[in-house]
Amino acid sequence: MRRRPLFAALVLLLVAACAAQDRLVPADAYLADVTWLADDARQGRDTGSEGLAEASRWVIAQFEAAGLEPAGDDGGWEQRFEVKGNRRLLDGNQLVLGGRELRLASDWNPLQTAITGSAQAPVVFAGYGISDPEGGWDDYAGLDVTGRIVLVLRRGPRSEEAGTRYAEGEDARRHISFAAKINAAYRHGAAALLVVNVPAPARAGDEPESDRPQRYMPLGLGDPEGGDLAASLPAASITAAAAQEALAGHGVDLLALRSDVDGAWRAGGRVLDGVEAALEVRSELQTIAAANVLGWLPGTDPALAGEHVVIGAHMDHVGLGEGRGGRGGREARGQVHNGADDNASGTAGLVGVARVLGARRGDLRRGVLFAAWSAEEKGLLGSVHYVKHPARPLDDLVAMINMDMIGRSKDGYVAIEGVGSSPVFRDLVVEAHDELHLGLDLHLADKPSNNSDQWPFFEAGVPVLAFFTGLHDDYHMPTDDADKINADAGARIASLAGQVVATLASAAQRPEFSRPGGGAAVAAAAPADPHAGGPGAGDQPVQAYGVVLGTSPDMTYQQEDGVKLASVREGTPAKRAGLRKGDLIVTFDGKPVKNLEDYSVLLFSHKPGDVVSIGVLRDGTTLVLQAKLEGKVGEN
Repeated sequence: MRRRPLFAALVLLLVAACAAQDRLVPADAYLADVTWLADDARQGRDTGSEGLAEASRWVIAQFEAAGLEPAGDDGGWEQRFEVKGNRRLLDGNQLVLGGRELRLASDWNPLQTAITGSAQAPVVFAGYGISDPEGGWDDYAGLDVTGRIVLVLRRGPRSEEAGTRYAEGEDARRHISFAAKINAAYRHGAAALLVVNVPAPARAGDEPESDRPQRYMPLGLGDPEGGDLAASLPAASITAAAAQEALAGHGVDLLALRSDVDGAWRAGGRVLDGVEAALEVRSELQTIAAANVLGWLPGTDPALAGEHVVIGAHMDHVGLGEGRGGRGGREARGQVHNGADDNASGTAGLVGVARVLGARRGDLRRGVLFAAWSAEEKGLLGSVHYVKHPARPLDDLVAMINMDMIGRSKDGYVAIEGVGSSPVFRDLVVEAHDELHLGLDLHLADKPSNNSDQWPFFEAGVPVLAFFTGLHDDYHMPTDDADKINADAGARIASLAGQVVATLASAAQRPEFSRPGGGAAVAAAAPADPHAGGPGAGDQPVQAYGVVLGTSPDMTYQQEDGVKLASVREGTPAKRAGLRKGDLIVTFDGKPVKNLEDYSVLLFSHKPGDVVSIGVLRDGTTLVLQAKLEGKVGEN
C-alpha cells in the first residue's frame, strides 16, 4: 500500500521529465546546425556574400520545416534593405605636386578615405606624420599645417630596427599606419595628406621593396603597418620616385629630408618653400543588398494574438576578415572567419527554438516572430532596419529575446543581460530555468549591452533579454570554429531562451518596460569578477573607452554630410549639452564631420574633463553646443 504514492510520484516525475524533454533543443542537432553554418563553404557569411545568401536560404528552409509562416516583404521570408559597401574610383582623380601632374595608379593612388574631396594649397613637410607626444615624437610640434597640404613619409623613424618604438607591432601600428597619419593631419587642420614611400637608396638594414603606391582599397588591407578608422581627409599614396622628381625642381631632396629625421632621431617638419599641390579625389560609395529572414508563429488567443514576442540572432559574420571586423593582423586576412560562436551558435539556437515552439504552437496565446538578422557586424543594421520598419507594430511587441555568442560556455556559464528592462524578468528567467532543470550557471545583468541586436529594441522602449557566454581569444579570428563549441551548454541556453519566449507568449499580462539606471553594459568590457553580474565570461580584461559623450549614432544613415543621432542617453554629457535624437553632427571642435569615422577620430582624441564644441544641424538651423566629456568603462 505504501508503494502506491511512491509509484504515483515516480510516474508524475517521468511525465514531467518527458514534457520538459519536448521543450529542449537537442544538443546533437544544435551542433550539426552550428557546423553547417560555420563550414568553410559559407566563406565566413559576410554581408552581401554568397555564403550569407546560402545561410539565409538554409534558415528559411528550417523555418518552413518548423511550420513558421513567412513574415518578410511582399509575403516572402526576407526583409530587404541596403548597407554601405566599399568605395570605387570615378573619373577625375588628379594630383599635381610641385607643378608636375602625377600618373594615377603608377605614380599615385587616392587612399580610401574621402568619397569626394579636393584641396589646393602650399605643401608642408611633417616628417613621418606621427603625433605621439607621450612617446617623445611629435612631427606637428610647432608646425602650423592649418589649410595646408601635408607631405609625410610612410612608416616611421627607424621602423626597420627591432626594439625601436616604431618597429613592427601593435603599438607601432597605432602611430605609423596610414589611418594614424591621416587622423593626425586631420586633427591638426590639414587640407589634405600625401604619404610618400620611403625614398631609396635605403639605409643599411632596410628591407628592399618595390616602389608602388598603395592600392585603392579599405585601409588596413594589404597595409603592412595595419589600419584602423580613418577620417575623411582627402589623402594619397605616392611613390618615392614620383615625389623625388616632382620636388627636385624646387631644390627639395626627399632622401636628405629622411636622413635628417632618422639620423638625428628627431621629429620635425618645415614648409617647402614654393611647393604647392592640388589633389582631387572622386569616388562613390557602393551599396550592398542585405536581408533579414523573418518567420511568424501565430498565437491562438483571439484577444492576445495581435501581441507578439520577437526572438532573434544574427546570421552574418566577417567573411575573410578583410574588413575592420577581422582580428589577427595580416596573417588572418584572406582566411575564412567561420564565426562558429559569433554567431552560428545563436543562429543554430534560433532554428532549434523554432522547431521546439513550432511543435508547441497550440500552447502559445501570443504570436512569436523569429528573426535571423543580417549586417549585425556592420553596426546592428538588420535589427535597426527592423525597428524602423517592423513587420508587425512595435506597440504590439511585448519583448525581444536575443542570442549572440552562446556557444562557448564554461561550466554552464551564461550571462543574461537586460533583466532590469522589466520588473518581472529576473524571476521569469530563474523560474524558466528551474522548470526545465537545465543546470546552467546564470549571471543576470540589469543592463543590456549596446553592441548586439537587442539594443535598437531597448532604445525603442521594448523589454529585452540577451543571452551571451562571453568573449574569448578566437573572437573575430579564423580560429572560431565548430570544434570549439560547447554544444551541450549551447543547446541548454537555447532551450532556456525558448522557454522564456513560450512563457512570455502565454502570460496573461505583458511585461512592463523599465530602464535600468546608468549606461549600457558592453561585452568588450567584461568585469574581472565573473560573479559581478556583467556580460563577460569573467576572464576578459576590462577595456575602457577614454571618454563618454552619451550618443548612439544612426548606423543606417547613408549620407556623408554628418553623423545622425539615433539616441541621446539620459544623464550623460550629450544630454546636458542639449543634443537630441535626430540631430546631425556636422562639426566637432570646429572641424568638419562628414561621417562616423570623423566623429570617432575627434571624440576619442580627447580625455575626460575636456570641453568640446559640437555643431549640429536641427530643423534647418545650425547650433553650436558645449559638452564636458566624462570617463567611464563601457561607454562611448
